[in-house]
Amino acid sequence: MNREPLFILGNPRSGTSLLRSLLNAHPDLCIPPECGFLLWLYPHWKDAQWTAQNRHAFAASVHASRKFETWEIEQDELVKALNCQDIGSYADAASCIYQAYASTRGHADSIWGDKNNYYIAHVARLKQIFPGARFVHIVRDVRDVACSYRELGHKTITSIYQPSLESNCAAIAEEWRSNNESAQLHLLGTDHIRIRYEDLVTQTEKTINSVFDLLCIDQLEGTTPDLHVANLDEPIEFLQWKSKLKGPVDAGSVGRFKRDLAPEAIQEIEVIAGSLLTEYGYLPVRKH
Repeated sequence: MNREPLFILGNPRSGTSLLRSLLNAHPDLCIPPECGFLLWLYPHWKDAQWTAQNRHAFAASVHASRKFETWEIEQDELVKALNCQDIGSYADAASCIYQAYASTRGHADSIWGDKNNYYIAHVARLKQIFPGARFVHIVRDVRDVACSYRELGHKTITSIYQPSLESNCAAIAEEWRSNNESAQLHLLGTDHIRIRYEDLVTQTEKTINSVFDLLCIDQLEGTTPDLHVANLDEPIEFLQWKSKLKGPVDAGSVGRFKRDLAPEAIQEIEVIAGSLLTEYGYLPVRKH
């Protein structure tokens, strides 16, 4: 089995957490809750010599990273994981951390993955660390993304991890276009697939099986993963804005912009993001 990691890329509110939960239903795959230590720590540790002292120090740096506490792994467990492997590179050391998490979930021999919206603008760096990595780029209609951004802005969220999102439709469209263009610039060849959120919620089994094909692992035949089981590791601190993960896969938000956005807002978004909306199949190709 190919053990190179999988990275989930997507603009915020595009279904990356839903995809993570669904993929985690596979026994040969483990994707922990989001934490960006992989890129945050790289500049300092990329050229490190992996002595016993540095392994302890690296474990401490990882353990102190924002959101890592949601993984519920003690620092001494990280040290133990690092000491159990031959480490010759930063990629080896980082892999030990993900494998340690997988072991806590009963998936010690799994392919590991990572999901973070932050990564969408850093594909080149991820490839630098893991040249053989695979990527899933998930996209969602930016008009519905705008609805989701604005809805979140009206929610009362007390979590210290509360996301900070734009509320202006033009700014949302600009961000969505920039993020997806950045991902596309570096996603070339056969190391990735692009899926649509709309297909994930309406053709769930077919869509997640396309990811398993990318990873060369067995498909899950004849069943749609149960989110109640698959997302048991979603931190409670995140569920204030990811409440839909507590229920079954729901396609009810597809096309919500038609009822939730004013025509002027829709037009503004389409002017800014029209080319990608067309490329992704959300707008018809214009006839010249």
